[in-house]
Amino acid sequence: MRKFFNIILVIVIIIGSELFRKVTGIPVTIMDLILFPLTVMLVYITILAIFSDEKPKDSEIMLSKLQMATFSLIFLFVSPLSFWLSIEGFKDPLQLFTGVKGHAHGYTVAYLGAFVGIFCLFLSYKMARLFISKK
Repeated sequence: MRKFFNIILVIVIIIGSELFRKVTGIPVTIMDLILFPLTVMLVYITILAIFSDEKPKDSEIMLSKLQMATFSLIFLFVSPLSFWLSIEGFKDPLQLFTGVKGHAHGYTVAYLGAFVGIFCLFLSYKMARLFISKK
């Protein structure tokens, strides 16, 4: 029964995206349907984390210098990538970017860059709170 429900859900999503394209003229890909809700959820979680007053727990503070250095290096490499993705996506939002694994439009690439950038900022904020709470 669950497999049947999943098949029906996929069919409804595909038909819904085609109807949206037909009515508005804006093409929607499967990547749009996956990344947009994830981006909205991450923005919501980030805003909640920034405005929450709870202190980090002792179990969260167990980070070594190697872990902090690794995170910093990853952040330094991923942040320019997210900026570049956002710029490329906003240049021409309806341009179709094709690749080996599929295709996405410019607006999808833009909010993929926003998703990665917000995720980096969220993790940086959490790491800064942990670092400050150690002192």
